[in-house]
Amino acid sequence: ERDAKMRAPRDTGDLSRSITSKVETSGNEVEGTVFTPLYYAPYVEYGTGLFAEDGNGRKDVPWHYQDDAGNWHTTSGQHPQPFMRPAINENRTKILRILKEGLGID
Repeated sequence: ERDAKMRAPRDTGDLSRSITSKVETSGNEVEGTVFTPLYYAPYVEYGTGLFAEDGNGRKDVPWHYQDDAGNWHTTSGQHPQPFMRPAINENRTKILRILKEGLGID
């Protein structure tokens, strides 16, 4: 969670502040999740339009949109700014070590 927050791009800070985690147990199962409930987080992580990863973005560009203040903007998309995937990759060894310790595996 901490590393995802540190990697999240800062504009208003809403994205970083929204990243949280939870741990749920059910019988012998334990599930940990790091997430953000913000609808636009996947667009930040994977990019949009012409710049979306794997070419999965909108192709009818440029497109125009009006912001909350009534101002019009034109865009062809946003470059990916990964923050969740790098955070988990950086901590993969640590996560596995903690899980192994919890399960009593050497």
